[in-house]
Amino acid sequence: MPPLAFAGDSESIKIPLEFNKKGEDLITLHKDDKVFVPQQSWTKQHIAMQLPEDLHMPGFYDVFLGDLHVSTIAINIPVSESNLETYSKDELKDIFSNSKFPVDFIAVDSGQSFEKALEKETKDTDLAKYCLILCLLLLLVEIFILRKRASGSPT
Repeated sequence: MPPLAFAGDSESIKIPLEFNKKGEDLITLHKDDKVFVPQQSWTKQHIAMQLPEDLHMPGFYDVFLGDLHVSTIAINIPVSESNLETYSKDELKDIFSNSKFPVDFIAVDSGQSFEKALEKETKDTDLAKYCLILCLLLLLVEIFILRKRASGSPT
């Protein structure tokens, strides 16, 4: 069975049953060296568990029925860890307004790639063409000097 994932604010966790309960065995949750015994109720299709009050750590928990490893579940506590809200451009400008390092903001339209927006915002001069012109000038100077030496004129 693949690992199941649950948010910490879930009222109950339901695990599908692929095993038979034997006698009075209880479901226990194990994480590292800690063992938690959740409040549990059984049906023919699944087991429903209430998370214990003292379970405060997010992570992976092994589910055991007595000594039998039944499943592994992932619990995310608190829900604020899953907050996917982002800052707006104005909020970011406010946050970095007092920064000692300059921060530039590049707005990308929905139909535009970040690369195109970056090219549009870039204010630097392309120095490659100046470097090429300088190389050609130095090559011409070298040719002029070599021709002068070959003609026998003193340097």
